[in-house]
Amino acid sequence: MTQEANNSELKSLKNVDVQIKKILLATDGSIPAIQATEYSVALAKVMGAKIKAVFVESDDGIFTDGIIDKESLKESHPSSAGLEVAQLYAKKNNVVCETVVIRGSIVKAIIKAAEDYGANIIIVGNTGRTGLRRVALGSVAEAVVKNSRIPVLVLKAN
Repeated sequence: MTQEANNSELKSLKNVDVQIKKILLATDGSIPAIQATEYSVALAKVMGAKIKAVFVESDDGIFTDGIIDKESLKESHPSSAGLEVAQLYAKKNNVVCETVVIRGSIVKAIIKAAEDYGANIIIVGNTGRTGLRRVALGSVAEAVVKNSRIPVLVLKAN
């Protein structure tokens, strides 16, 4: 391709701009979720965005309410650490971060929370399961990607 043709193509392209003002972070306290938290906070800091960090208690879990208060969570659920880590990273980086625990089908609850929040992006960690474990347990991240109308960023475990 000649330089002239290349310049002509560039002129026909429009300038692009991405506005990310609200980030929905799904966390379960796992290592991949902590990595997703770090990335979410960094992105929020650069973009001037706010974060809503959610932990979804599966319908098969021990809670019966739709939303669980923080004191009950701290006493009864080890995954509350993911929400606490999100708060700590956000505070350290001067990023606004709201946390909430919701109950329901994990994938549907993440997507609904993002839509209700008006999120511009959903960020999740991926455990990197393979083989039978992936078939048996499925991939929350993959299901969120397949079912969300909102862009999803998946961070793979290192």
